[in-house]
Amino acid sequence: MSGLEGIDMRALANILREESSSSSEDDEPNVGLKSVGPGDIGKSTKIKENEQAIKLGKQTERLPTHPDDIWDINNVELAQGDDVLADPRVRPELDIIYSQKVSSEDIFLQMGQRTPMTSSCELMIVRIQMTGEVKDAIECDVTEHEINIRSTLYRLNLPLQTHAVNPSTAKIEWDPSSTILKLTLELVRELDHVNF
Repeated sequence: MSGLEGIDMRALANILREESSSSSEDDEPNVGLKSVGPGDIGKSTKIKENEQAIKLGKQTERLPTHPDDIWDINNVELAQGDDVLADPRVRPELDIIYSQKVSSEDIFLQMGQRTPMTSSCELMIVRIQMTGEVKDAIECDVTEHEINIRSTLYRLNLPLQTHAVNPSTAKIEWDPSSTILKLTLELVRELDHVNF
């Protein structure tokens, strides 16, 4: 069987070894090569400055940055219409509960494809504690991807990133004794007609 003998291995090692290399030089970083990271994938584009501020003549101020930061804080934009950070009103406490529409065939016959997991839930119930508030002072807007609640004491902007909801079937209830606003929202998922 012809293979590499010991002498052949030494000859191969001598060919691959550089003339002026030492073990201490191997530990040093190679200055000639540029390191490549995940940010180098794709086209390299420069981020444009806020053109509207330039057109209006406003001075764009840059926030101080740190060299170890992953991204430049000046290039991060806030979501449109999101003034919650500047709003002095309190964000209320809330609970999100997922619920299923269960029928007798699901309980006794187990004919459906339902599981106890949240992937089998059709409803999302949001319970918002609004202590000291009255019903007439509460404004509630529900869209497919956001719940926006405003009152004299509270402000809540809740993006619904996991699932879209159907705003036309939303039910909103106010319990004056416990001052809890309860929103029952029907989830809209791509394959609900197949799963249920």
